[in-house]
Amino acid sequence: MRTQFDSYAVRARLSPVLVASIPVLSVAWYAPQIGTAIAALPVIFVAAMGLLAEQIVRQLGKNLEQRLARSWDGLPTVKALRFRDSGDARILNQRRHDVARVSGIKLPSKNEERTDPAGADRIYDLAVRRALHELRSLPTSALLREENIQYGFRRNLLALKPYALVLAALSIGLDAWFSHLSGDYSSLFIFAGLGLTYALIWLIVVQKKWMEAQAETFSDRFFLTVGGRL
Repeated sequence: MRTQFDSYAVRARLSPVLVASIPVLSVAWYAPQIGTAIAALPVIFVAAMGLLAEQIVRQLGKNLEQRLARSWDGLPTVKALRFRDSGDARILNQRRHDVARVSGIKLPSKNEERTDPAGADRIYDLAVRRALHELRSLPTSALLREENIQYGFRRNLLALKPYALVLAALSIGLDAWFSHLSGDYSSLFIFAGLGLTYALIWLIVVQKKWMEAQAETFSDRFFLTVGGRL
């Protein structure tokens, strides 16, 4: 279980921090001209923050997930268990049966859901998380773990987006400052171009729809796994 936790922590929480910190590495180029100690300060700062990154990113990701869940009217796994969002009654009943069996949690009835929709959603969410916890140790859930990691990676990357853009802007500013100190402006245009390209990738690729697509993929894999239909 510890190995699985470490894999998720590294790939879904620490990897987004490393991706967001890439622009800072450009300042190392100026170490020979202005001194290693000065050029290393931004890198050392990011590395020191990395010691707290897992917990910080985890909280940022959870906060973002809660906000998006409200805008989506529920996570895909929760919506798939609701009576009010059901399409095929046979599929809905099978999903509810599978989740209740694996999680050990009795799901709300149709009347209970109608009376207290928010309370029903909390139970659905708890049942999904409990079932996911039970499934993680099974050899057959490797694909589910992979989709969960991918979802966590995208969620946390999206949560870090504002900070990554600020870091990219600061890195371009540092590159300009270090270029001035070293008297070498030739590399500034290269790093500035790379920094702007990096920021555009964040703006174009890392969006809510990108995360939502993976949330749907994870939901599909979850119900296939919980029902033993891999």
